[in-house]
Amino acid sequence: MLKEDTLKFLLELKKNNNREWFAENKSWYERARKDVESLIGEMALKIATFDPEIGHIDPKKSLFRIYRDVRFSQDKSPYKTHFGAIFRARTADQASGYYMHIDPDELFLSLGYYMLDSTQLKNIRRGIYEDFDTFNDILNEKSFKQEIGDLYRDEDTLQRVPNGFDKNHPAAEYLKLKRFYVCKPISKEQLLSEDFAEYAAKIYKIMHPLGEFLSDIVNE
Repeated sequence: MLKEDTLKFLLELKKNNNREWFAENKSWYERARKDVESLIGEMALKIATFDPEIGHIDPKKSLFRIYRDVRFSQDKSPYKTHFGAIFRARTADQASGYYMHIDPDELFLSLGYYMLDSTQLKNIRRGIYEDFDTFNDILNEKSFKQEIGDLYRDEDTLQRVPNGFDKNHPAAEYLKLKRFYVCKPISKEQLLSEDFAEYAAKIYKIMHPLGEFLSDIVNE
């Protein structure tokens, strides 16, 4: 169960994103980090009931570093103002993974592929095109439709169906995507509840068939 104090830390960090404040509040950060790691451990055990390999993950390795890489960024703020965690059993570049995002202003659970190289992107499009019936069945499963809805669509999509694909194919709109993932917003009340780990696992279980479908394509 996550403590509200962890969210308060992130709120204060947003207001004081500098090295001096962070150094003065390093012990607060450590408490918050350990709190999130504890939640990750709880969630991993719940996820392992349907994806056993997740039960062996190290919570410390699942949590992304809070330090930003500012070398090529105009924003020189030294710290991320959220906690992000990935639950992944396969190699980092091939697994879809279950993702959790903790930001007081944006809380969500996610699964899929956000950053793909050109080969992976081409393969996923081809896999969906050639096995659209299976893909479509996953998206139209009752609980998936109710809880998730559809793949997340952002503004960074193609205007036209890529070359080599029938523009009238039922998968046409999905072939325009550059990222293939789903997202489930959560409330602060849900995150801080005693049964959040169980709730998150329920959502991830609904997402799981999509993750398997996409991962199988990428790992072919």
